Amino acid sequence: MRRRFALFTLLAGLSLLGCGKSESRNVATVRGRVLVQGRPLAGGLIVFSPHPERGLAGKSAMAEIDEQGEYKLRMDGQPYIAGGWYRVAIAEPANWSTVVPGNAPRLSAVSGFPEALRRPDKSGLEREVVTGRENEFEFHIEVKQ
Repeated sequence: MRRRFALFTLLAGLSLLGCGKSESRNVATVRGRVLVQGRPLAGGLIVFSPHPERGLAGKSAMAEIDEQGEYKLRMDGQPYIAGGWYRVAIAEPANWSTVVPGNAPRLSAVSGFPEALRRPDKSGLEREVVTGRENEFEFHIEVKQ
């Protein structure tokens, strides 16, 4: 009985490894930068949500935006996502009114982060992730001063 269970476990594990190999050909890495008024957005969050109207379903990928405005997407703890079309949402950092991107003046002079950018279905931002390569996307945000 133990032997049968061990064999079953081994076969199940090998079948999963085989699936992982075929899936790895259908994935890509995504990185990039977010700029506000031409300067790096220091902090915040970026989310790529599958675009159902362009035939993609599944989980969203996300990343924190670092102090230089750069991000690297992850999905389920892995550094790659499925290829296809995504809607993109960007959220400002919690300390938006005191963010200092680089050596720029404080963004508190800016009236506010565009609320629509926080929702992938309202942001108007879409990108196609091409499989088998690193995709790089830069987003430029302009806000009222």
